[in-house]
Amino acid sequence: MKGTLLMPFKGGPSPPGIPDRKWWGMLHYSCDLCGKDLTDGTDGRYVVQMEVFATHDPAELTDADLGDDHLEEVGQLLREADAEDLEPAPAYKKLRYDLCKACHLKFLADPLNREAQKFDFSEN
Repeated sequence: MKGTLLMPFKGGPSPPGIPDRKWWGMLHYSCDLCGKDLTDGTDGRYVVQMEVFATHDPAELTDADLGDDHLEEVGQLLREADAEDLEPAPAYKKLRYDLCKACHLKFLADPLNREAQKFDFSEN
């Protein structure tokens, strides 16, 4: 999460569109997982950048595939689909997260958070 941490402004007038203030400017950093303040830089700050995009591995087409008319099948799928199902996911998205040292180590150990998917059932 990013906000604004106020710091003294030294020098001429404020930039255009910024009210004249004694305080303004520096970014505030906090861990996007636990919320710890990272602005002072004592524990270090780690950045995780991810890119998510669709990929297509085409199947091998045969002459029979090209000869079939699938228009009726597509029409049936469209009739059965809900409006929500027709909303495609974005084809590309870039993500950026700031992490503290502890969350950085947790992320490296389990980047997909698979541990959270495990169930610990008691033996009854």
